[in-house]
Amino acid sequence: MKFSKVLLAAAILPQIALQATEIPYYYDYGYPPPVSYVESFGTVVVGAEWLYMKPAVDENYFSEKTVYAPGASGCISRQAPNLNWDSGFRVNLGFNLPCDQWALNVSYLYFWTTASHSDAFANNFPVINPGETVPLAGGIVPVLFNNVSEFFNGDYSTAGHWKWQFNQLDIDFSRISMINRSITLTPRAGFRFIWSEQQLNTAFAFSGAGDSLQVGTYNKNRIDGFGIKFGLDSTWDIGFCGLSLYGNFDYSVLLSCVSLRQDLFLAQTVAASSPLTQDLTFKSNPRSLKQMATLAFGLQWVKDFNCDSSFLIVKAGWEYIFLSGFNMLIARDARDFILADFLDSTAVMPVSHTLRGDMGLYGLVLGADYYF
Repeated sequence: MKFSKVLLAAAILPQIALQATEIPYYYDYGYPPPVSYVESFGTVVVGAEWLYMKPAVDENYFSEKTVYAPGASGCISRQAPNLNWDSGFRVNLGFNLPCDQWALNVSYLYFWTTASHSDAFANNFPVINPGETVPLAGGIVPVLFNNVSEFFNGDYSTAGHWKWQFNQLDIDFSRISMINRSITLTPRAGFRFIWSEQQLNTAFAFSGAGDSLQVGTYNKNRIDGFGIKFGLDSTWDIGFCGLSLYGNFDYSVLLSCVSLRQDLFLAQTVAASSPLTQDLTFKSNPRSLKQMATLAFGLQWVKDFNCDSSFLIVKAGWEYIFLSGFNMLIARDARDFILADFLDSTAVMPVSHTLRGDMGLYGLVLGADYYF
């Protein structure tokens, strides 16, 4: 008997589901329309989103601090800017085309943030070899300038200040596909433009026994990119007070023009003599392909206005933007170059190389879209 009831339900429920998908509008049933109906209604969509995000950056350290413990090798820690949560925004504009369910969409994203960090170390022992029983000793070296392999008796200090501005403009076409009255899939394809500018200013200072060395760097990285993007949006109406879940994913490949610059300032004093100074500038303009990916998900709420002539969708969610290879900085190659060369006035400037790393943004998104 139970088995026959299961067969009967299996035969009847698909028919009910098919009939339900044919209902275009069901306010008569006492609850709001599904998201799939709302997103296929109206001719113009305007929206705005507030982004509260934190950047993630690879290879963004500007100095290394080495501390030697008694009878042990050195323990190295890297100094990088303390990245903070900050605000940005995104604005959206969409227009439904005369074609079946096709729409033209334009969106612009802006994010800007700063970060800084500093450290100091007082070294009372000139050279410490592993295995020697001595108190703590060590020093700080400027990574973007060179890797120093020898420490001297004196005081070390370092500081870095970082700024980043990121802009993204998307122009794409989309088409809403209704799986049923509760679920939609919206594929997207179009073009993406990005322009990103990053600055990292660093300062390093050493002083002791009449010798001193100061190294200041101004590092700038600008990337202008253009390419294609593909994406997929989805909504799932949960049938409760106009609430639904949403998820978005997109991927893009960008042909990028990169502009790298490092201004280097050196000031050296040996045995309390008059300081020697140098100002140097290094530039590089490589072209490369960059990749981007965005993943977002969250909850949204639908509100009807003016008897189905317009709708408001309010949403809250989480978003992650991945920027492959966007962190590029000029650095000096060590090649057996040590601090003593400068203190003895025998320095030869090391050749340059490029530090490469990824960047990203992740955090909270709050926004609203108005359909009319």
